[in-house]
Amino acid sequence: MSISPWQIAEHYKGYLAKYGRDRLDSFCRFFAMPGVQHCYGAKMKYLSWLDQWRTTGSFPEGPLDAEMLKTGGRMPMAPYPGWIHYRS
Repeated sequence: MSISPWQIAEHYKGYLAKYGRDRLDSFCRFFAMPGVQHCYGAKMKYLSWLDQWRTTGSFPEGPLDAEMLKTGGRMPMAPYPGWIHYRS
């Protein structure tokens, strides 16, 4: 990665301070997924999520997830600053 995830988080925090949560959520969502680079990347349905959000006006209900390219396993994502909790 050429950009640190911490830099992206700081950039997002700047938008949050400028626009406030409600306004920012109307046009921007930020999800962090730790460990993706350790798993050789992930495949996500970005375009279908964006299409649903813009055509229906509602963001896809969670949890959103990605397919890990090396293992085929699923990795859930949480909106920043949240995190996923595993129970077992």
